[in-house]
Amino acid sequence: MSSFRLRPVSVLLVASFCAAALAGCPKNGEGPAERVGKSMDKGAAAVGRGIGKTGDAIEDAATGQ
Repeated sequence: MSSFRLRPVSVLLVASFCAAALAGCPKNGEGPAERVGKSMDKGAAAVGRGIGKTGDAIEDAATGQ
């Protein structure tokens, strides 16, 4: 199969997937993907704070405080 024929098919599949994903989103409020995204943001923030505290502890140990 030539790549010329494969490309329109893959574009059609991607467009269909996007249309299905948008159709599944609720019109009001947040959907499941948005809730997961917010949860991941909170988790990443918590990890960032932990890394910051660890860095501070390492710095304090290195300077002898």
